Amino acid sequence: SAMPGVNNSPNDIDFGPDGNIYVSTWFNQCVLRYNVTASTWQTYLPFDASGNGKTLSFFCGVVNCNDFGDWSGSGAATALTSSITDPYLRMGATVDAEATVTADAAASADDATGGDDEDGVTMPAAINQGATVSIPVNVYNNTGSTAYLNAWIDFNNDGVFNDTLVSGGGERLEAARTIVTSTSASTQTITFTVPVGASVGTQRGARFRLTNQTTTTPTGAAGAGEIED
Repeated sequence: SAMPGVNNSPNDIDFGPDGNIYVSTWFNQCVLRYNVTASTWQTYLPFDASGNGKTLSFFCGVVNCNDFGDWSGSGAATALTSSITDPYLRMGATVDAEATVTADAAASADDATGGDDEDGVTMPAAINQGATVSIPVNVYNNTGSTAYLNAWIDFNNDGVFNDTLVSGGGERLEAARTIVTSTSASTQTITFTVPVGASVGTQRGARFRLTNQTTTTPTGAAGAGEIED
């Protein structure tokens, strides 16, 4: 498949952690991605005069590539919980990257780092003990491959996300949900029953992860995608 654009002379070529081919070009686009599964080219990062023509080690080493969570639960391991950003795999309209994160109890740190990309999850005004709750999540997966949506809430307020299903006494809201590839965004509604013994109060952490990995835990690095706390 021919690389798109005019005079797009490759400057650096490498395989990415997602198994696709990334090309840094001198003209028109900064970084192109060749989706191996779909056999199509995509603009991974648009033209940037200050970064155009740099090597991919510069692109992923100096320019930030990771999206982190930002809730400061004691066992949330937020500083170590990340995914490589991909504009074709996100929750909401935007996703940005950061070098590090300083988590807080309100999970608002990422809102002030780069752009405010926490726009994919609509949390209800209240989540009550024993209630059936639905949370809509806007997702976009145009990677050419299947993606997976995961969600947790720290119901017992111990600062840790228990990865067992909430129906089995844990804090994972449902099994990983399959998100098929599409050129359009979709709204996925996660419905669950709140434990009757859930801790009452504010700032109970919630974490949502959309990744390209079949298995994604609430903490740790997980392929490409986005995290919203």
